[in-house]
Formats: sequence, C-alpha cells, structure tokens
Amino acid sequence: MSDVKKINRKFLFALISFIVYILFVVAFLIFGGYIIPIVNLVLVLDVVLLIGSLFVVSAYKTKFDQLTNISYIIKIRANPGEPLPMNHTLTLDYYKGYLQSQDFVLYNHDKQHALYYRLTKDKIKKMLSRYMLEVVVVEFLKSDSFFLDIVDSEIGKIQQLFLSEKKTIDRMLMTQIKEIDDLDDKTRDSIKEIVFFRTRIGIISTINIGLHRSSKTAVLLYSDTYSPSLYYRHHVDLIKKII
Repeated sequence: MSDVKKINRKFLFALISFIVYILFVVAFLIFGGYIIPIVNLVLVLDVVLLIGSLFVVSAYKTKFDQLTNISYIIKIRANPGEPLPMNHTLTLDYYKGYLQSQDFVLYNHDKQHALYYRLTKDKIKKMLSRYMLEVVVVEFLKSDSFFLDIVDSEIGKIQQLFLSEKKTIDRMLMTQIKEIDDLDDKTRDSIKEIVFFRTRIGIISTINIGLHRSSKTAVLLYSDTYSPSLYYRHHVDLIKKII
C-alpha cells in the first residue's frame, strides 16, 4: 500500500470516528433526559459534555491538519523538482544587497544567522485586506539542523510589530538557507524537513535550501508538477527568483 493511501485511510478513520462522536453528543443532548430521569444530573452532564467537546474538536482539528500536511509532503517528495542554479547566492555578501533591493528588510545579523523579512499584500485572496510575511533566514553555522530557536523569537517580535500597526498576517512563507559541503544522507534528510502547519496567524510554509558550492546549485525539496495551494506555488516561485 502506498504512503498516500495509508494517510488517506488514517484520515478517513479519523473522520468517521469524529462523526460518530458528534452523533453521540447530539443524541445525548436530545435524548439524555429520557434515559436519565434526574434533571439536574442531565444538565450537569450536558455542560460537561459540551465543554469536553471543545477539547475533542480541537484535538481532531490538529489531527486532520497533521494528516493533510503529511499528505502534501508525500506528494511533493513523489514529484521532486531539480536543483536550482545559484544566480544570486554565489556570495552571501552580494546576497544581502540583492535581498534588500527586493524590499527585504534586514532584521538581525549575527554569527549564527541573518534574518530578512518582507511584508506584502495578499495578492491571492484579493478580496481580503490581509498580508503575507515572507522571511529569509541565512544560516552561518555548520550544523545538521536548519532550525534555530532564536528565529522563532525574532519572528514573534516582527509579528507583534505589525500587529500593533493593525496589519493582519494570514500567511508566512519562510525560506531557510545554509551552505552545505556534501550531499550525504543526513544533509538530504535535513533539507527534506519542509513544514506546512496552521497557527493562530494562519498557514506557515517553511522550505529549506542547501547551497552546494562545488556544483553551484541550490538543493531543496519542491515540486513543479504538484502544488497543495496557490501559496505554495507563490513560495516556490519566490525562491526561484531570489536564489
């Protein structure tokens, strides 16, 4: 059985169990008084059931999002694109100026990383006055992971800045870049750790890129033939432009 079919079966099982739970709650709210003759007890159980349902619905929503995101990643891995030419990233000193010429703002630069951001109007959902936060993180550390704890803190501060300006961010597209020496299995696995998930600010998409100097190519996991959303396609097109 393929990975996609396994995920679809898990999603279907979760959906059926969720429907069964909802039917049980509705049935108890309607017929609980006939089953249990004590009115006060029925009212207490109704309240407990409704409060408990808030947590159950939240848990199911998280589960559905996880399965959906895993399905996206499996389909992208099944239809991978080729490494990209390093048009603007041949030297990171030049890259700083290039990103700034593309309206990216340098938020922080230290020995670990440089973080750039750009806020743009959401051109995909044109009817809504929403914004997309595009973030580029250039890492300087030689490590296996692409994820730095300090980046989460910095992005939180950027979000608060725009929140105070009454600008609603509905999507965040994060591109994480670092130089790599060898394309061994551990490095490839790190690059493949792309992320799609929903938060209180909306959907976050993260794509990792390894700059392979010897071949002058940027290695990343993406697809030209499959796209889970228009925002993902926008993210891939943005990477092709700025790499």
